[in-house]
Amino acid sequence: MNNALAVLAATERGAMFDPSADFYMEKLVTGPEAADLLDLRLPVAQNLHLIAKAKGVKISQLTVAVLERPRHRDLINEIRAAGARTKFILDGDVAAAIAA
Repeated sequence: MNNALAVLAATERGAMFDPSADFYMEKLVTGPEAADLLDLRLPVAQNLHLIAKAKGVKISQLTVAVLERPRHRDLINEIRAAGARTKFILDGDVAAAIAA
């Protein structure tokens, strides 16, 4: 695809997490202002509140990039219920994370 991105990580054998047992992984990425505040175990609305507070903006000024998949329907509803906008991406969650 246009603007495709490949990612490679390397380290000593046994030193890296092996994600092969998990087909899907939950990921949460933000800019440096809120990076130390977020937690995947918190409700979506609470994480969005923490990001907005750290950035000095309202939740309604946040845009969350989400892979456009049926499995993310509930997540999208939670994001919108909290007041943030959503931007759908077809692929490229790594590129979206870098953009954050």
